[in-house]
Amino acid sequence: MKKYLILLTLIFTSCFTTDDDTDLICTENCNTFSGQIITVDNKGISNIKLVLTYKVAAELSGYKRIIGETFTDKNGFYNISVFLEDNELGENSHGVFSLTLDSDKISNSLTDEYLKPNTSLSENTKPEVIYYSIEERNLRFTNNFIIPKKGNIRIKLNNYTPIIEGDYFKASIKYDYSFLNDNWTTYQPYDGIYGFAEGNQTIINAETILNGNIRIQITKEKNGMFENTEQEVELNNSNVYELDFEY
Repeated sequence: MKKYLILLTLIFTSCFTTDDDTDLICTENCNTFSGQIITVDNKGISNIKLVLTYKVAAELSGYKRIIGETFTDKNGFYNISVFLEDNELGENSHGVFSLTLDSDKISNSLTDEYLKPNTSLSENTKPEVIYYSIEERNLRFTNNFIIPKKGNIRIKLNNYTPIIEGDYFKASIKYDYSFLNDNWTTYQPYDGIYGFAEGNQTIINAETILNGNIRIQITKEKNGMFENTEQEVELNNSNVYELDFEY
């Protein structure tokens, strides 16, 4: 039995390959990816690593090329200039490009007045720019990452008394926290802090962004009837912003 397991492991491992081309230098026909990692009050974050990759995924196989990497300078600026292969461009491409950064190191460099990405973002929503298609060479892409200051919000879910099995009362807090996108890119917004009511009153305390759009979504099922409401708020100071909702 152990022999079969080892053989299967070798087969599956061989289906996923990675090429590291970060030591290659582009001298002509380059595509350039640049921007700045900066706080909302214009403080650049230095020595943050960014990595550009190209990924092709299939059901039981995959390929990744690490195309380029760099570190931000003392003012938070970065620049990656690379040569893209023919099979990565336009109609020839079967994959996507991804630009990622070291969000943990950003968090470690920030004071507590800022909303730190490694405490506010889940693993599935780490900052990432995704380029679904790049048509040609000699293009420039600009993506800045702006770090907001921290706000605090408190949601109270009141008088939750389920009537039948399956009833629930839930709050979600959502906001955008990622790269600013230009016309060529998409970015991942934060997918939301959420909490379920338990008992007569449930209090949800969450860190969120200051001076930005925050979306509060309240969903509930009461006696089998579904209800969904959304509300937008904006925090302008560090005081705790409170909201009450009734079941």
